[in-house]
Amino acid sequence: MYAVWIMLGITLLYLLVLVPIQYRYLVHVKHDMEKSTLSQDAYYDSKPLWEQNAHYSMHNPLLIPANLVASLIIKWKHRN
Repeated sequence: MYAVWIMLGITLLYLLVLVPIQYRYLVHVKHDMEKSTLSQDAYYDSKPLWEQNAHYSMHNPLLIPANLVASLIIKWKHRN
């Protein structure tokens, strides 16, 4: 029984730490894409190498749950 509570606590801590990071990142990318007139491929190709690497590392499989939650929050907060 304690193992379930420990796993639940770890999951909650994981989401509380990573969701705000992913949220800020996704909002930043969304605003940059809206300001840019480039296609998505050209937009990312025009970025410096360090920013391309940062974008690539944000697609880590360990970040998928936080990315999904952050995307849902963005869709909910920024709906028309």
